[in-house]
Amino acid sequence: AARQPRQRAAPSSPAQASAGEAPSLAAVDWQGERIEVWWPLDKTWFAGRLSGVASDGVRVHIKYDDGDEEDLDLANEKWRVCKDKRAASRTG
Repeated sequence: AARQPRQRAAPSSPAQASAGEAPSLAAVDWQGERIEVWWPLDKTWFAGRLSGVASDGVRVHIKYDDGDEEDLDLANEKWRVCKDKRAASRTG
């Protein structure tokens, strides 16, 4: 069965799911870290693994569990570190 394409909306403002300031990606080796990104039009979290971080410490390449990949500026996304280090579900 063909998978439904996800819908992306431009964020209205920078946000992160957890309280406090977003962690600095430059301060830690985030390569391989699992995160979830909120997709507001789908009203769900999508989990994936960070496969690269740009030198600015903000833009990342994420490989989602469903096979999609994209480059994101996490300062403009709602995201969180996965609590479960194994494959996370698509729903939050």
